[in-house]
Amino acid sequence: MKQTLYRPLPWHVDVNGRRFRITPYFDRVLRVFDIWADANILDEDKLAAASRLLVRGRPNVDALNAVFALLFEQHDTTDDKKTFDFLQDSGRIYAAFVQSYGIDLFKMQGKLHWWQFIQLFNALPDNTRMAQVISIRAREIPAPTKYNAAEIDNLRKLKKAVALEMSQEERERRLQASL
Repeated sequence: MKQTLYRPLPWHVDVNGRRFRITPYFDRVLRVFDIWADANILDEDKLAAASRLLVRGRPNVDALNAVFALLFEQHDTTDDKKTFDFLQDSGRIYAAFVQSYGIDLFKMQGKLHWWQFIQLFNALPDNTRMAQVISIRAREIPAPTKYNAAEIDNLRKLKKAVALEMSQEERERRLQASL
């Protein structure tokens, strides 16, 4: 179900005839991302933690899958070029929300629905540092010509200054892909 402005935000999922209340606050979803990325946590512990954070009551795997499908259905994952990281860019994201919307994300913990957060994040104006950093990371380095050496050098310096740190898991995945 795509979210529209005439439907209320989803606060439950229905699975196999059971209704599960969910807690889809942005801070909980970001915590799940953090847990999911931690290679030191066992998969079953990741599932248990995600369930505790996002589903009330005694959820099962089907309920958690339904929550994931509901919260992340709108995202296109075809582009694997990473231009932001919620954890590494958290300071920039916080500043951009204050600058653009007057929203203090610390005060909105446990209040702001994930869908609200992600729509605001996706619409950050170009004059925020976060949007500028995403733009720098997304830019391709142009093919060298005799006229653009300074531009290429400048873009490389900018990219280096705002580069994301790669996790060990990401490094291993890229190494295997290149092999």
